[in-house]
Amino acid sequence: MSSELFHRWTESRRRTIALLSTIPDSALAFTPLPEYRNIHEMIVHIVATEITVLEGLTTQAFDWKGTTSRLSKQSVAELLESARSADVDLKLLLESTADLDERVDSLSRADWLWLVYEHEAHHRGVLVLMMRLAGLDVIPIYS
Repeated sequence: MSSELFHRWTESRRRTIALLSTIPDSALAFTPLPEYRNIHEMIVHIVATEITVLEGLTTQAFDWKGTTSRLSKQSVAELLESARSADVDLKLLLESTADLDERVDSLSRADWLWLVYEHEAHHRGVLVLMMRLAGLDVIPIYS
């Protein structure tokens, strides 16, 4: 299962990074409504969730606010680098002796990893919609 998960994760990440790399800095503050996240905040949310879960699966402590606060000051390029390094962390976790069936907090490690995979795909779709509402060109990410 770990090789399938890693393959799907890195493919999903490739699509997200390809999409994010097309967003100009001038569009980062765009939000469809004032009470919603802007594009930059959405990117931070995607990356922070992933990093928090990977760190939590290693340390068994989830620091949601600390990770988001730390990443909120990063540029998109820095966030993309953080996302790429999270792929390395995942690979190390999957290659370790960590039991994917072991429960951490309320879910198994495997369930946490699938949850983050689905979370990124969901928010990638939200970003596509936000980009279209902002008048940006959206590249085909599934070809």
